[in-house]
Parts: sequence; C-alpha cells; structure tokens
Amino acid sequence: MPLLVFDPSITCTSPAGSCLLNMLEPVAGKSPLHLFIQETDLPDAQSVRKTKIPLPRRPVFVRAVLYTIFSTCAYFALRPRKAALKISTEGAFPFCDLCYAHFCHRFFLRRHRESIGGGWFRRGARFLTHGWGAFTERIAFRSAKTIVVPSHGIAREIKNVYPNLTQGKVRVIPNPVDAGRFSRPSDFTAAVLRQRLHIPQHAFVLSFCALGNFERKGLRLVLEALVGTRDLPTHLIVVGGTQSEIREFTSIAERLRVAEFVHFVGLQTDVRPYLWSSHTFVFPSAYEGFALVCLQAAAAGLPLIATAVSGMEDFIDSGVNGWNVDRTSDSIQSAIREAALAPERTAAMGQAAQTRVQLYRQELFQTRWLELLETESARTAEPGP
Repeated sequence: MPLLVFDPSITCTSPAGSCLLNMLEPVAGKSPLHLFIQETDLPDAQSVRKTKIPLPRRPVFVRAVLYTIFSTCAYFALRPRKAALKISTEGAFPFCDLCYAHFCHRFFLRRHRESIGGGWFRRGARFLTHGWGAFTERIAFRSAKTIVVPSHGIAREIKNVYPNLTQGKVRVIPNPVDAGRFSRPSDFTAAVLRQRLHIPQHAFVLSFCALGNFERKGLRLVLEALVGTRDLPTHLIVVGGTQSEIREFTSIAERLRVAEFVHFVGLQTDVRPYLWSSHTFVFPSAYEGFALVCLQAAAAGLPLIATAVSGMEDFIDSGVNGWNVDRTSDSIQSAIREAALAPERTAAMGQAAQTRVQLYRQELFQTRWLELLETESARTAEPGP
C-alpha cells in the first residue's frame, strides 16, 4: 500500500524526522512513498515522490502553522485515488491514519509551562507553538487509528490527557540509536579538542547538548551545580543553542563565576567529538517525549546524569549506568561530584550504558515498524461495512 508521510524535515538532524528517516529507509523500494516535506535526506528513487512545502526557517510557530495549512491543501489537491496509509508526526497533518507522537503539548502546558525559558518574546512564541501543537494533536489523535509513541512515559501522558481519544490506540516503539556511529573510535584523541577549548587535560569533563530550549533542558541548574564543583575542577561543554540563548547563558555563567569552566560551541553538524571528549553527559530536562540525545551519549560510552523524563525512566539504572537526579542544582551537583571523584567507576558505568543502548539498535526499530506498517496497511485496505 502507498504511504503518505507528513513532516517538514525528514532529515538525520531532526529529532522526530530522523526517526521517520530510519523507518522509511527499508520501506523505500518496497512500497510507493509520497513525502510532504520541506527537506529530506531520503535519497531520490523511482518509488519516492516528494511534494515540497515552502516554509520559513523562523519563527517556529509560523513554520508549524504554515506546514499544517500547506500540507493539508497539498494533500486534498493531490489526493490519490488509491487507498493509502497517511502517517504524520503529532499534529503536523491532523487527518492521519497513523500518528507518530514524540511530544504531548497539552500535557506540557498543564504541568511544565513554567519551564519555558527566555525573554518575554521568546516565551510567548514558544507558548504559541505549544498551544498550536495542543490544538492539532487533539485532531490527529481523534483521526488516527493507531498512535505510536517512543516511550511508556509519553504513552501515559497522552492517555491521561486524552483518555477518550486514545483508548486502545497507543503503541510503544522506542526510538533508534545508531550505536555503531556514536561509538568512540579507538584512535580518537580527546586531547586535541580539549586543547582547542582550553580545557586542562586533567579536568573532569561534562557535556550537555540541545538544539535549544536551554531553560527547559536544565542548563541553568547545571551551571548552578558547577558552583560547588570548582575544586575538582569540572568543565562543561555546551553543544547547541541559538545565539541569543548562548549569550543569555554565558551571562548566567559569568554571574555565577563559573564562566571559565563552561565552553559554548554552538550548533554542530557532528556532536560526536564533543561526546567522545567527555567523561559524563548531563541532561536534567523538565520534559521530554524521548531523550534521544541521552541514548546517543550512552552509545558514545558516557554514563548519564539525567532526570527521569520519558525514555530515561526506562533506560537509567541509577548507580549502574548513570544517575537519576532530581531537578535541583544540589542533586545534580551531588551526582557530578560522585562521578568526578570515582573516575574508574564512572568509566565502568559508561560501558554499562553503552551495552544497554544495544536494545535500541536501528534494526530492531525498523523491524518493529515494518511489522506495524504491514498490519496497518492491511487494516486500511479492508473494505468498509
């Protein structure tokens, strides 16, 4: 059966889009694909049709609204005569058969709206984005026959917020990790990158990575925790963030007098060298649908210092492959000190994290999706009463 797939960015750098990309790679050539996208890393093929949706890069709220409007118009203008399975991430295209939900916007607004950071303009824009997501996800959950989520945590959330719309529909398929790609090469030398960042070779190095939303991801708490670890010494590499966020959090680090221990490197096309140059990954986020970056860090051989957000509650065995921490600077500081003062144990915990991440291999993810798509295609093809 043909698959119609709706997401603006089906690329290896997009959190949700990269999962779609992994799912579609083994499908291409077996089933006709029609992608409604702005950009994609899926190679051109005879069986792959691409409808480009023109979108601005910013602001995110306008981009989300325009994608839903334009993709819906494009679908109804090009509506295929044959039966097809319509797949959409969350509410990007609300009239889907299969909804792939990485986030529950209504749950976030009810429980975690105070974690929306930035100035008043940025907070307002992010609130509008989540509000639009809450509006469209409700339509998508009502329309969809099946809702796929990456973790048991987000499954509980959408069942709690939308009990009548999601009953009997939710299926958990953990997101994939390219464990081989993130594994540290035997010939990699961390000294070169640390020297470039002016990090002493004897320092204990933490890394933190996020595209943006530093406040929600917990970077302020990590900076506050560093105040109590200056005697070790501990250094932090911060990967990602917009220029305005980097300026804001650089000011916070200066005010806390830890700026010399914090290294902002901005958005990177390849985060692996920064992970490979670290001892531990820290990520005390307030809310995640699935903390994929944590599993990528685990694949790089790093133990995790993270809150029990969706995905991490299933992964971290505290004291074995990482530390489940409260979202307080004191709890984070305690875990950092424990990790830094016992480097051999910390390295062993990193190996345990790397072993456990094998349960999230790409081939397992693809097998689960192929089985689901066969079932959904058969159900969609069944004649109505």
